[in-house]
Formats: sequence, C-alpha cells, structure tokens
Amino acid sequence: MEIARDIDDAYRLMTAYGNLGLARYDLNDWDGALKYFQLKLDLARRLGSKEDISSAYGSMGTVYQAKGDYAKALDLFLFRFRTARELGNRFSMAVAANNMAVVSKYAGLYEQAEISIGISLFLRRRPLHPGTAP
Repeated sequence: MEIARDIDDAYRLMTAYGNLGLARYDLNDWDGALKYFQLKLDLARRLGSKEDISSAYGSMGTVYQAKGDYAKALDLFLFRFRTARELGNRFSMAVAANNMAVVSKYAGLYEQAEISIGISLFLRRRPLHPGTAP
C-alpha cells in the first residue's frame, strides 16, 4: 500500500483498499470492511471508474447483508445491478440479481427473491462474456 501511495498509483491503491476490505470482512470486522470499501469507492469516484464504483457498492452490500441490514444491502445491490446494466456487463448484472435474491430471501421477501433469481437465471442463459458457451 505504501508503494502505491508513493507512486500515486490510484488504481493499485484502490485494489489494496478492496483487498483490505475483504480481509476485514473475513475477520467479521464489518466496520473495518466498510471503511476500506468506502476508501475504494472514493478513489473509484475520483477516477471515474464506474466498474469499480459498482464493485465497491457490491462489496458494501455484502457487509450489510452479513450485518443483517437487508434494506441497505438491497439498495447497494440494486445500485450495482443498475450500474452494470448501464455498462452492458451482464455478468455483474447476474451476480447483483443473485445477491438481491439471497438478501430478499433472508428478509422474508420471497416473491422479490423469486423475481431476482429469475432475472439472474435469464441473464445466465446466454453467454455472459463474448465467445463463451452459455
């Protein structure tokens, strides 16, 4: 992380923040994970990287899901879905829809969970990446 700061390589620093967030998440340190994911989000915004903004929101949604704040998690996963759709990234759309299905199930929103998993499955019916099999 120090090297990335020294050479002002924002992309490497953003990756380091994301990795630190994942490490804190694995340790069940939700506040620490959110801190690093927020730092990643701030850098992604500064760089204008919508893909990384979307990724940061997805990571934060996972933390809120673990904390049991399902409404916040759903909001973040929905933002990730919309951003992925804007970018034409069907893989990220499918992941976000799947995440929304899981959180909806935990929240007791079974109809919404069914709709979200249907969207995820629909997106996965066709190749998610050019040149790959469905």
